[in-house]
Amino acid sequence: MTVFGGGSNLTVSSLNDVWVLALVVDTDADGIPDAADNCPAVFNPGQEQTGNNVGGPFGDSCVDPSADVAPDVTIGAGTTIDKGVVIASGAEIGENVDLNKNSSIGENTVIGDNTVINQGVSIGSDVVIGVNVVIDKGVIIGNGVMIGDNTVIGQRQVTGPLITIDDNAVLGMNVTLGKNVMVNAGVCVADGTTVGQNQIVSVSTCP
Repeated sequence: MTVFGGGSNLTVSSLNDVWVLALVVDTDADGIPDAADNCPAVFNPGQEQTGNNVGGPFGDSCVDPSADVAPDVTIGAGTTIDKGVVIASGAEIGENVDLNKNSSIGENTVIGDNTVINQGVSIGSDVVIGVNVVIDKGVIIGNGVMIGDNTVIGQRQVTGPLITIDDNAVLGMNVTLGKNVMVNAGVCVADGTTVGQNQIVSVSTCP
């Protein structure tokens, strides 16, 4: 049995021949295969996109040239900073974080590893976000908010200042949380819910 690799001059020598076709993956469509691309999720055909290109020593992160990142920000390896992202002074971004287009991060905010911040999200100052968190498009998070590990926050949510959202909570779309609200661990808050200030949410309201 003959095994053929990729190429333009392949021939078939018998019915028992097997063709092996090499699948080339180029996630960001910049002409550089993912296996060789220094930033496989960010379009950078010249391979200029590294954590050192925006005025700070950001190591192995992938920072879009249009991002506005304060020079004292800490960014972990494998993190991707997309177009139009703004990160203020003193912020700490963990490893393998995705900060998508036009999101903004306030001063001294900490974002844990493997977290995804989708496009157009606004996060205030002194916020702490745990690991493996997903925050969907257009969410507004006030100052001093604490978000636990493995939390999911739906689109277009407004979260007031000084809120605590505990581990494994799920907040639906168009949820509004007032000042000093606490969402207990594992609670699911249904779409369109409004919670007034100083409330504790301890019972799930999702269908």
